[in-house]
Amino acid sequence: MTNTYLPLLDSIASQLNAIEGVQQSDPQSIPQAINIVAEAIGLLKTHILSESFTTEQEEILFFKEIKPQFDGRAIFYLLLLKMDQCSPAATLEDKRVYYLTAMEKLQPFYDQHYAFWLYYRMEHTYLDAQYFLRNAKSNMAIYDEDHLHYDRQTNALMSAIAARIYGYELFKSHVTQELMRLEQSEAGAKHSQKQSALTLTWTSPKAALIELIYALQEYGVFNNTTIDIKKITDYFSFAFNVKIANIYKTYEDIRLRKKSRTPFLDALRAGLEKRIDRDNEHAM
Repeated sequence: MTNTYLPLLDSIASQLNAIEGVQQSDPQSIPQAINIVAEAIGLLKTHILSESFTTEQEEILFFKEIKPQFDGRAIFYLLLLKMDQCSPAATLEDKRVYYLTAMEKLQPFYDQHYAFWLYYRMEHTYLDAQYFLRNAKSNMAIYDEDHLHYDRQTNALMSAIAARIYGYELFKSHVTQELMRLEQSEAGAKHSQKQSALTLTWTSPKAALIELIYALQEYGVFNNTTIDIKKITDYFSFAFNVKIANIYKTYEDIRLRKKSRTPFLDALRAGLEKRIDRDNEHAM
């Protein structure tokens, strides 16, 4: 069953590459890209309904890693289409604000699904049977537009959320590149290369950044002392192109978490340890 998706993904990639201007968000080419992805999703749905998975692990792999790539691409191009239809032909600064606002609109999704985002990004597997098997019994109550038309025949419980993560990551990467391009234009040809290297945009959830900010402040890593949290927040907001509205409210939510109060910091440590183990294996 899983071999079916490979030629479909290859077909999508080759057809999208053949559309001139799609990488530059050309309003004329984006609808073509959406049609290509939609047709592939239709074919994939036919295969899901007509063929069976040989093992539970094969089904988990499909709904965790494969199907979200198809649905996520559709979400990505729909976001581009919406942004291009609404994008004002204004100054570079206006466009910069517009792009950052587009990123800001994704934040409620990450806030709502923060625990699953960490689970997915860290490549955990201990809940896969609950999340990515169609016949899984779950006590989770999900009130989300992704499940308004939830179909157990062609979706697992969290495959739509995984697709949103995939599509949003594509979108954030695209917007980050656009922001870099705008800053290069502002800096001019002489400084464009240097400016590009210095431009960083925070694309993880804000709650994760706030965990980091409070940890750095508490540890006293800046100027050999403890600096006011507001000053650190303002600096990170400017440096990473992210608007942090109420850091104290978010910290209060972190403090009152019933499970791990520092999931992002825990994930950072686990991710670094995984990287070190991987690099050590390659060095042998």
